[in-house]
Amino acid sequence: HYWAIADLDKMDWFWFGLNFYDSRYFSFPGYLHVDEGKADASNKMIYVETQETFSNQHAKDGEWMDIKVDILPLIKKAVCLAKEKGSLKDVRFENMKIISTNLGFEMMGNFDAAFMLRKLRLVGK
Repeated sequence: HYWAIADLDKMDWFWFGLNFYDSRYFSFPGYLHVDEGKADASNKMIYVETQETFSNQHAKDGEWMDIKVDILPLIKKAVCLAKEKGSLKDVRFENMKIISTNLGFEMMGNFDAAFMLRKLRLVGK
């Protein structure tokens, strides 16, 4: 699950993600890099939290994976780390808002896949 999070006053933003499944890893190790290297790249920072942060389960065929996480402190951490890497220089965390979101899998190759969500909630404070 990825969110684009922006400081609209500064017109700067980044991707924040929780990776529920990636065919390359048993447990996703986390990620902090700039989205670059292809024509449609955003050239914005991508921060993806380690899987152990939000679940001790792993995606398995036919089984539910329970996830419960307070993303606000993780987003704050991501902003600090991005600033350390030279991104989001002028943004103020207090001004940041979620501007878009998307869900999916990271699957390298040709696969048939589907997932089902239940009880998805995002509660603002």
